[in-house]
Amino acid sequence: MHDKISVSGLCFPEFDLADTLAAVTELGISASTLQTDVIRQDGWQKGLAQIRSSGISVPGLVGPFPKDLGNRESWSAARTDFIETLDAAAELGSRAVYSVTGPLVTDERQESLDLFVEFIAPVVAYAKEVGVLLCVEPTIPDYSWVSFVFTLDEVVELYELTGMGVCLDLYHVWNDPKLEYFLTHHLDLIGLVQVGDCVMQDGHAVKVVTGEGIIPLPNVLAQVVASGYDGVFDIEQFGPRMEDEGLIPSARRAVFNVEKAFVPGAARLTNRAFR
Repeated sequence: MHDKISVSGLCFPEFDLADTLAAVTELGISASTLQTDVIRQDGWQKGLAQIRSSGISVPGLVGPFPKDLGNRESWSAARTDFIETLDAAAELGSRAVYSVTGPLVTDERQESLDLFVEFIAPVVAYAKEVGVLLCVEPTIPDYSWVSFVFTLDEVVELYELTGMGVCLDLYHVWNDPKLEYFLTHHLDLIGLVQVGDCVMQDGHAVKVVTGEGIIPLPNVLAQVVASGYDGVFDIEQFGPRMEDEGLIPSARRAVFNVEKAFVPGAARLTNRAFR
């Protein structure tokens, strides 16, 4: 099962590129999604060379996002950032680059949506030229400081307006009422599936080691597999609970839990729920 599991560089938020690649290797995993800011700390070409020499494949890159969408003067630099990321993804053979929309510019969602569509249009066009799927990651509303796309219906809306795909982070969408419909009707939009977990605390989701929270991981993963998705499942976890335990030990346990969720007998059992 290891060949279907990726471990995100976001699991090691304070690590540089060399330490991130070493941590993923130590876990016995051969794939990782990486932040472009980490790759280019010492220059793009040096970072890309490090990745190639590590033997780790990169199914997706964590791209930038427009931090000041309401300021058109910031768009040129933000677009350049995206284009450099897409070039790196193409060079690495990555399937996708994913990002978020940035926060609402005003209380009027439509105004922010219109601005984002205008901003991202040439970036999507460039992504198609280089053969990389540019994806939006829907989030839960707790992440409104970086996103205003929260539901799978809004993902479809954005696709119809821009042609963007989706990074399907199950941490955020596992209980979306349209998940089964989305998997059935929009499988081709999925550039990457991510896996995380949480518990509820004071009405808010708190990240925990993947497979040890409230998300019914075997059921949800069985549903995704049954849809025909053939990419990797990228583990993404971070936060105080992982830091207290240790980032590598907690990531190792997450890998074990995800592998366990894919046990064939369990998959056959849980698949019944979706027939």
